[in-house]
Amino acid sequence: MTNRETLRSLAERVLFLDIDGVVLNGRALWHTGNNKYLPPEKVALIREICDRTGCVIVVSSTWRYSETTADMLRAVGLPLHADWRTDWKNDMVGSIIQGQRRGVEIHRWLARHPGVSYAIIDDDSDMLPEQMPYFVKTDHEEGVEQWHVDALVEILAGPAASLRAIGEGL
Repeated sequence: MTNRETLRSLAERVLFLDIDGVVLNGRALWHTGNNKYLPPEKVALIREICDRTGCVIVVSSTWRYSETTADMLRAVGLPLHADWRTDWKNDMVGSIIQGQRRGVEIHRWLARHPGVSYAIIDDDSDMLPEQMPYFVKTDHEEGVEQWHVDALVEILAGPAASLRAIGEGL
């Protein structure tokens, strides 16, 4: 194993996951009328990211407000971080900064977990500028697609992920 591979294996990998517009895409919602439906084909794509990179999920979606979300995601085979959601109790306090609310919430989570390598998937672009290289945007109507999976795997498994995590952890 090379030094780079060793560093990469030491870095914890996290996927910040929005659910509406990513897993529960607009088409599925329109067809089912069920706002708590997790389309199996979209779940499989998210699971593929986790399987290929060893990452765990942190929910950055409004679904984080529900205590049942963690159980729903685990029931469909998605691995969650022990601290499985971004700020949810005080998320509105100081989090509206130039329309970058979600990015601020992710920033706060990362501050509590230094050294984490991460990627973000969302159908909104309210991320901080420094998060944009680690962000993949979906179309709300379509949700996650295979090309998103490949882009996220590259972000999470690439050499830059290890160096970023190690550098932030110093």
